[in-house]
Amino acid sequence: MAASTGALPITAPDSYGTRSGQPGWLTCVGAQAITMQVFNASIVWQAGIGSPPLFDDSPEINQAPAYRSGPLRCDAIRYRAAVPAAQLPAGQTQATVSIDTLP
Repeated sequence: MAASTGALPITAPDSYGTRSGQPGWLTCVGAQAITMQVFNASIVWQAGIGSPPLFDDSPEINQAPAYRSGPLRCDAIRYRAAVPAAQLPAGQTQATVSIDTLP
């Protein structure tokens, strides 16, 4: 299933989402490829497999601001800001992210 966080980048939450529809969670059952754009600051993300998705065997990936695209088999992606908003230095902007997956 193709899935997307939306047309515009969204602010990465301080903690992982725990289910579909929450910030920090993207359901993408059967995805085979990912395109990710991270802006302003780093995020941490994981790919989950199964129903419900399990993240136990998936490492946390620290993604600096950049464009990333490639093959990735997953059923869900969870993501969060690497640095919570309350801990950001004065004047620094929270991470924003845009994620798209392809079947």
